[in-house]
This record gives sequence, structure tokens and C-alpha cells, in this order.
Amino acid sequence: MTTPEQTPQSENLQPVSRRRALIRTASALAGLAGTSLLLTGCASSSTRPVTTGTSTGSHEAPQVRRNRSELLDRWGSGNRAAQPDRSFTPSPWEELPSISQPTPAMDYLVRRNVWSKGNPVPSLMDRMLPIDKITVHHDGMSAFLNTSESAAAARIEAIRRSHRNNNWGDIGYHYLIDPYGRVWEGRPLSWQGAHVRDHNQGNIGICVLGNYEQQAVNDRQMQALERFIAANMREHRIQRNRVYTHQEFSPTACPGRSLQARMNSVRASRSSELAFV
Repeated sequence: MTTPEQTPQSENLQPVSRRRALIRTASALAGLAGTSLLLTGCASSSTRPVTTGTSTGSHEAPQVRRNRSELLDRWGSGNRAAQPDRSFTPSPWEELPSISQPTPAMDYLVRRNVWSKGNPVPSLMDRMLPIDKITVHHDGMSAFLNTSESAAAARIEAIRRSHRNNNWGDIGYHYLIDPYGRVWEGRPLSWQGAHVRDHNQGNIGICVLGNYEQQAVNDRQMQALERFIAANMREHRIQRNRVYTHQEFSPTACPGRSLQARMNSVRASRSSELAFV
């Protein structure tokens, strides 16, 4: 006969308390959640805190709380025009440029319209604050060695769809770099990214396509990353000690052992492009 605290087991197993069973169930669910992160990349949640006023030291403006259904009813999935709303009337997407005017760091980008099958959803994002730092990531999915433009475009679109499925306003990264060394435009720089939880304000997110726990970053990719970081450092007057990797903010493997080692080397080198900014 079992007590209310126990669950019947087979003859070869000891009774397990209900408390232990609940703990095991919670652990299994945590494992499933970890598996799902591998499918969505390393970006951090873009959920914004809801504030009732301006607090000291906070950059957040007061926000109006709307549930997921209300937002999706108004804005759709990013593939259709926003619905009118009396309390908030944004400009059409076409009138919200990524940057105010072309700059040297943007000259060799593969533009967003080459790969994206949906527009950002402004109601789910915050305007970018003055830029003062850069953070480097990998996408954290499977290893990626394909150098074709079409393969890179498909992978970036898959990341965007995954991030939108989280009810984020767009892909979380501002820029992405493929194995060929192309730099792709992601979330427009006029919008705060969603790539480092609690540290997205004024932070440019750059993602190197691939998983650098499983593969080594190639020289062409690294040269493109170094050159692009240096261009943005000049453009936004960012110091070298304000160039980070994801794991330097959060307990994560991102951007992977290979890319982390290369970033450490580039930032320490007196001959890298970063040293001459």
C-alpha cells in the first residue's frame, strides 16, 4: 500500500516521492527548452519591460501593455500592412530607413530586400539609443560551410522566422556575416536589437553564420568581421574595450570557442584594424 506521498513503481525500483517526480518532470521540460534554443540561435529575448513612468537611469519610455493577440491583429506577421490604431499611428515601414543617410560602414552590405520575406513590426521594437557598443555572436545552429549567396539568404530568413515566432519584432541581429565574407543587413539599425538580454540598448548585434563550437571560423569570414567592426567603431566612435562577445555579458557558449578565441586575438593585437581606429 502506498502513501499519498508515493507513486507505485515496478518491483525492481524503489518508490519515488511525488516531490521527486515533479522535480524530474521539471528537469525534463528544462531539457526540452534547451533543445528549442538550438533551433532559434543565440539571440536574447526582445521582450520589453512595461513601465508606468520614467525611472532614474532608465532609457525606457512608458509603454502601453498589449497582449499578443492585440499586437498580431494590428500588425500581422510583418508581411502585411499595419492596421489603424487610435492610440498609436506609426509611419509606414517604407518611410522608416535603416539609417539617416549612407555611411562608409554600409557601402558593401547585402541589403535586406535580397533575403527577407517580411518587414519588421515596429510596435514590437524600441527605437535605437545612441550607439556605444558592439556585440559579436554566432547563430548557434548547425555547422554552416556553404559559401553561396542563396544558402546564406535562406539561413538568415530561417533565423528571422524563428525570431518572429517568438513574437519579436524582427530578426534580433543588425548584421550577419556568411562564410564567404559577405555582410548582410538584418534588423534596421534605427531599431534596438534583440541579441543580449538586458544589454540591447545602444548595442549593435553582429552574427557570424555558423556554429563555432562545432567548426572553425574561416579567415575570409574573420577578415570581413574585423573590417566591419572597425568601420562601425569609426562611424560611431566606439572604443575597442566596448567591443564584446555574447558570453562576456551572459552565461552562454556564444559565439563558440573558435570565434571567441579569434575575437580575443583581434582585440589584443596591435596590428589588427581595431587597433588603428
